[in-house]
Amino acid sequence: DRQTESSGSCLIRNGPKCAAQPRLFTRFAPVKNDYGLSSREKEVLKPLVDGMIKKEIADKLNLSYDTIDKHVPDIYSKLQVHSLSAAVAKAVKDRLF
Repeated sequence: DRQTESSGSCLIRNGPKCAAQPRLFTRFAPVKNDYGLSSREKEVLKPLVDGMIKKEIADKLNLSYDTIDKHVPDIYSKLQVHSLSAAVAKAVKDRLF
């Protein structure tokens, strides 16, 4: 009797079922935190992380510059930061994308 993980590779022969076994080190993995960001806020933050400026993001998302400009302070607040560079650093560090 062969056990398989989601990739289909055999892990252990003649042991308990794979579904009952936790994935290696999953209990050590950090809990994913999205900081309560809305889908639109994430949609604005991702291009900021990628280095785009607010005007480019507004054009890309077909929104006004003012709309993007209003989302940014909300993103800062939810991430508990005070600057664009801190927001980007936190998004990268916490692997939000």
